[in-house]
Amino acid sequence: MNKIKFGGIRWSAVLCIAFLIVVGGYMLYSHIALNEVSDKLLDAKAELAQLEGDAVSLQVSIEEKNKMDEIERIATQELGMVKIENYQVQTINLLTDDTVEIIKDQPADHNWWDGIVAEFNILLEYLN
Repeated sequence: MNKIKFGGIRWSAVLCIAFLIVVGGYMLYSHIALNEVSDKLLDAKAELAQLEGDAVSLQVSIEEKNKMDEIERIATQELGMVKIENYQVQTINLLTDDTVEIIKDQPADHNWWDGIVAEFNILLEYLN
């Protein structure tokens, strides 16, 4: 059986070397791509850590602003409000019985013109 030689080298050896070059190139490319993805992941983790730190500091700031002393300081110093005095407080007793008196007008002899005038007066009061 005669084997085909290419300038003294067998075709099988040439194909084997070409296959090894292709596999090696693919492995090199995969390693480079993996390194790029790993770098992006590290950058994303660093950004996440920074954002979590910012979130904690913002939460602390919110808790500080929600304290009653801070609210009172803002109200008095920045908004010019004053604290309520005791004489300004009026208590209402809700335990007493409420009564309502309904007083009915005595029916009078009204003509239709008086009814129209009365309705017109009600309309004027409503508009004012």
